[in-house]
Amino acid sequence: RLPYTLEKGGYVSKNGHAKYDLSIKFAHYGSLVVDRQSIVQVCKPVLEKLRDAHNETSHLSMLTSSGKLVFLSKHYSGSSLQMYSRIGEERDSFNTASGKVMLAHIERERAEALVRGFQYKALTVHSIPGPDELLVELEQIRQQGYSVDREETEIGLVCFSAPIFDHRGECVAAVSLSGPTIRMYSRQNEIIAGVTEAGKSISASLGCGAQKSRGRAD
Repeated sequence: RLPYTLEKGGYVSKNGHAKYDLSIKFAHYGSLVVDRQSIVQVCKPVLEKLRDAHNETSHLSMLTSSGKLVFLSKHYSGSSLQMYSRIGEERDSFNTASGKVMLAHIERERAEALVRGFQYKALTVHSIPGPDELLVELEQIRQQGYSVDREETEIGLVCFSAPIFDHRGECVAAVSLSGPTIRMYSRQNEIIAGVTEAGKSISASLGCGAQKSRGRAD
């Protein structure tokens, strides 16, 4: 039944020897894996530098086609207080700084369709209640160029995030720094500057200049 299901989905086809061959669809998924591995390698030194500069945990994240946030890379700080996350883990994007900053910088029609289709579930008293509130915040994020998770995922945890753009000027990922609320807010300006600079640095490595990136944010 499994080969039959894959055949119906267009993932395999029968050859002349009563066996199956992989279809061209797998080339698409293979390219996605290569792209993700490549961006992880490009981002690694920047994420490590960001972590070391502020002694907080740094992440690299992407959006899935359904608008979920997925963690691609994590660099732990030396602090005993850490954000819980796992590489490959998916989360609702609307409650996270990285998810919101990517929603704010992808194509607007796609972003609004995703936002209107989300099932909003409050994780804390600070979680975004629905699409109208989120769309207002996304506009603010576009203007300022970064986003904040204000204890929306977990009480006591704050996260700042900035977008990453590729050579086409399209938002393909996000960089973030997370830590305990008191520490993050006490150094807010410093951390925002560090995160946004990290996003611009990675974008430049992917072939997108800082000015082009900023133009997309506006």
